[in-house]
Amino acid sequence: MVTACDELTRRSLLQMCATCSRNRSPHHFKSESKSQCTQCFKAWIPRGIRYQGDELKTVHGKTPIRLLGIHHNMWLDAKSQRRKVIDSAIEVAAYLYKNDNLRIDQRLKVISMCLPSLFSFSAPLIDWPESDLKLLTAVWIRAYKNAWNLGKSTANCLFTFPRDKGG
Repeated sequence: MVTACDELTRRSLLQMCATCSRNRSPHHFKSESKSQCTQCFKAWIPRGIRYQGDELKTVHGKTPIRLLGIHHNMWLDAKSQRRKVIDSAIEVAAYLYKNDNLRIDQRLKVISMCLPSLFSFSAPLIDWPESDLKLLTAVWIRAYKNAWNLGKSTANCLFTFPRDKGG
């Protein structure tokens, strides 16, 4: 049985890789480079590519890049795109919470202009795990509650469909 002390000790021993930014245990850093994990150290990174005399920027395969409006890495991991959508939705919800000088119809207009467009562009193009969809749903519900000046204790069922109806 793992205790809370064991878990905290295990987490404190983790080291972050400078290349892929993953927290790994110390045995992953036995290579010559102590700042890179073994996987990143052995990964092929192009160096010295020039185009018309200009040095081109090289990017590690695990680094998220923006291609056709979607942030993902070369392994098609779109975690950064999902995080960007969720963070932007949180920003809209926080804006509605802090600014009480807008009328309710103006607040609803902010939601209708911001939230669907954040999600609709990348939603069909990347995989969304159930946990991220639940988090995004909670943020959207919070944004609507903020728009209607409702408290946190207001039931969520006012804003969602029942489970048997697809909610």
